[in-house]
Amino acid sequence: MINGMGPALSALDAFAKKLKSSANNVANVNTPGFKAGETLLADIAPQDTYTRNGVSQVGRGTAVSDISQNFEPGALGGTDSETDLAVGGQGYFMVQDAGGNQYYTRDGHFHFDQNGSLVTSNGYNVQGWSVDPQTGAIQGTLQNINVNNFTSPPTQTTAAITMVNLDSRAQNNSAGPNGLVSAWDGDNPTGQYLGDNAYEYQTSVRVYDSLGNSHNVQVTFDKGETNNEW
Repeated sequence: MINGMGPALSALDAFAKKLKSSANNVANVNTPGFKAGETLLADIAPQDTYTRNGVSQVGRGTAVSDISQNFEPGALGGTDSETDLAVGGQGYFMVQDAGGNQYYTRDGHFHFDQNGSLVTSNGYNVQGWSVDPQTGAIQGTLQNINVNNFTSPPTQTTAAITMVNLDSRAQNNSAGPNGLVSAWDGDNPTGQYLGDNAYEYQTSVRVYDSLGNSHNVQVTFDKGETNNEW
């Protein structure tokens, strides 16, 4: 009776471990860089039974031989963070803890800390090499990625786009096609170059000069004399 229950109990135990592994996979389906576990089963070595007809073997059930990780690349998805990265294909990110120990990870959920270092959610520094901007060749030695070590020249704004929803029922507040230009008072010491009743809608656009300084440009709209014209 006991020998007969052994294989059944071993099967139940193996099934419970496989179910636990599957539940862990489901719970981490949205975890960045998570690698699913695959439960591998194996037969328990059979028991030899000796009878007058010879030696026979009795099965002793099954057991979990290993729970291996599936390292096949998963589907890539977008996020709202510019520092979230992913490895398409083989490879790992190299990270380093405060003690100088290096680790490898597929989890690319990174952010910049207060020191300008690119770090993981655990605070490990993400490492990499410098790249020649002209040839793309790797240069220098492996180091922690820190944006404070890099500078880029400022680029002045050359174009701006505004998206607004204007009311078609609005009235024309400025006379003629050049009404806003005529009403403009650039010498007004208060900085209010147009009166409140001279236009229908106003917004601002931030632009940058060649030195990297920001400026707010006021954009003013007033309904024209033709429908759908502002």
